[in-house]
Amino acid sequence: MQPPPIAKEQRTKYKRRRPACRENQDLFKMLQYGAENSNRIFAGRQDQPLGGAGITQMAALIARCGWACYYQSYITRTQTRGTVREDGVNDLASMIANTKVDKGSLAIFWLGQAGFVYKTHAGTIMYVDAYLSDCVSRMVGAQFHGFKRIMPAPIRSEEVEADWVVCTHSHPDHFDYDAIPVLAKSERIRFIGAPDCRAEFEKLGIPAEKITIIEEGTTITCDDITLTGVYADHGELAPDALGVVLQADGITVWQVADTAYRPERWEGVCKMGVDVVIPPINGAFGNMDGVTAAKLANDCRAKIAIPCHYWMFAEHGGNPIEFLESCEKYAPDVEPRLMAQGELLVYRT
Repeated sequence: MQPPPIAKEQRTKYKRRRPACRENQDLFKMLQYGAENSNRIFAGRQDQPLGGAGITQMAALIARCGWACYYQSYITRTQTRGTVREDGVNDLASMIANTKVDKGSLAIFWLGQAGFVYKTHAGTIMYVDAYLSDCVSRMVGAQFHGFKRIMPAPIRSEEVEADWVVCTHSHPDHFDYDAIPVLAKSERIRFIGAPDCRAEFEKLGIPAEKITIIEEGTTITCDDITLTGVYADHGELAPDALGVVLQADGITVWQVADTAYRPERWEGVCKMGVDVVIPPINGAFGNMDGVTAAKLANDCRAKIAIPCHYWMFAEHGGNPIEFLESCEKYAPDVEPRLMAQGELLVYRT
């Protein structure tokens, strides 16, 4: 069974083309087709099988935007170079290690939640806010069942090979209390954290020489990456929370981290020439939702906006369709890009 044909112009202009999918397709049949044939649809791209929220995402995208929009959200996976383990899951560790980054480019992988991996032309690998365990559920207890990890980690802590691991604040979905001790066993990995992370690193026995604290307005040189701490408003429970701006090989990425929408505090960041902005969209616990995230993408004149911080926990929520539609309305010159866990996006200048 073959999926509906996609015209070339639909592939390249999907943001502005919205086929009337609900008027001429049976959504249930499409869902059934996707559930039964997801591996065949993306055969040869080494994608993870769709299931659970993946099918939900597929249904929402198809229903609102048509097949062209759904396919576009997976286009960048054609650049992956991973292998597939016996359990059928992509070997993200191999994918990261084997990805060759051209000069003037930056490789970006999404780990799920607020976690991203960056790899430069020189081979520097930086993890930011990587959540690889289920420590949130363990720490809050069974009475808070809404914080059980729903999405499986695309890479195990033991598989991580990195130069830098950055934590924007000490909440356990950004400062992974179970993964960090494992990562610390690597002689290669060094840690960077917001001020509230210092005490947490010490509690875990991380050697002081492996720790660097970053503050708002501070810039740290991390091999060929410069990392700048920028303002974030995550409320009274995380007053030291930061966002970070990464700059490498002429590319600027703003990982906004957990924060409310505070455009008056980000005028300086917006003048840095942001290429890629990565805002949260869960709209809970003081964070931006899809609408304000889209407004931020327009404020900073980003070329690409990648939403994050959604669908990891039942308590978090998040609506990527709202983000896509809000970008059309509030940020028409910005390309919104949905990523799947473990997906690779290569940004080129």
